[in-house]
Amino acid sequence: MWPGYDLASIPAVLAVIDSKGSVGAVVAFNHPSPHGLGAAIHSLEIDGHEILVIGEVADPDRLLSWAPIDLFADVGGTDTFVMIGQQGEFGLEPNSPFFVALIVHEAFHRYQIEEWAPSASVQYLDSYDYSAANLELALLENRILMAAYRAEVPADLERLARQFAAVRAVRHLRDHRTAHDEEQERSEGSARWIEHRVGEPIGFLYTSNNHTQDLHSYNQRLSDPRVLFGTIKDFFSLNRFYSTGATLLWLLDRLDVPDVTQQLKDGKTPAVLLEEHLAPLGDLDELVADALADHDPENRLGATSATLTELALDEPSMADGTRTLSPITDAELACLANHGVEVADGMTIPERVARECLGE
Repeated sequence: MWPGYDLASIPAVLAVIDSKGSVGAVVAFNHPSPHGLGAAIHSLEIDGHEILVIGEVADPDRLLSWAPIDLFADVGGTDTFVMIGQQGEFGLEPNSPFFVALIVHEAFHRYQIEEWAPSASVQYLDSYDYSAANLELALLENRILMAAYRAEVPADLERLARQFAAVRAVRHLRDHRTAHDEEQERSEGSARWIEHRVGEPIGFLYTSNNHTQDLHSYNQRLSDPRVLFGTIKDFFSLNRFYSTGATLLWLLDRLDVPDVTQQLKDGKTPAVLLEEHLAPLGDLDELVADALADHDPENRLGATSATLTELALDEPSMADGTRTLSPITDAELACLANHGVEVADGMTIPERVARECLGE
């Protein structure tokens, strides 16, 4: 499925916990020293790969601390890929195709960390560009990719690919944070692509036969954007890249772009590979105008995006912990005061006010 990615070569431990959090089965795969987990009660070999079933776990609390995923847990001095399934928990049910596909997805991240050139981009969450101008173009990208996924004629596919590349290029010119999209598409999009490749033959059909399903679902709900409150930051700064990245890889495959897996490993992103394949793109403004005419004929994305931007400012922070801001200028203090904020040590500034008065 992906040259160089060999799941069977990764030392791994899979475990199962019940609904009460008690450890059940624990199995080690291709592991040189799993005995720190507990004594093996059964072993077998499949195609030269050793599999050990562990009996009573020596330190269940330590095992549970790795739940649900740890890419490099220390088991017997070996960096070990650990996944812990949970009975009755959607997505983590160990006998489900979803869980098998998830194993392949998450283990691929370990392969990326070990074998790929590292990402050069900052991961923006709260400080992502949630402006209406950016969200409108991001939603336009989604619609272009959905149309491309349905396209059957090669000329239509290339026209849509060119539209996408032009919209992405314009977004790059607008704001440097668009690089965040492309690094996430390289990382999560490729992992989703692998997840789908293994998922389809084992019956995991949530999105395995349609990379754009999540984009389509979000697009359908745009008719009433206020129902999307609570999902806006999550979708635009993280979740959409699984689908856009997987769809871009599908598109590169359809366009017969060579050496995609090696070029991603070397540090290029799916969007960069697409733009290079199509270069020169042509007049960007003209291509974007054509895309808007094709995919937003009723001219609603602008107003919808303005509403999403307004709602995003009131969503909770996606960051872990708080940020200390120092120093604050007199003008910024005056702005805070005008919004009824009394500055004191240890205070929390509402995000909407912080963005207006303090910027990034």
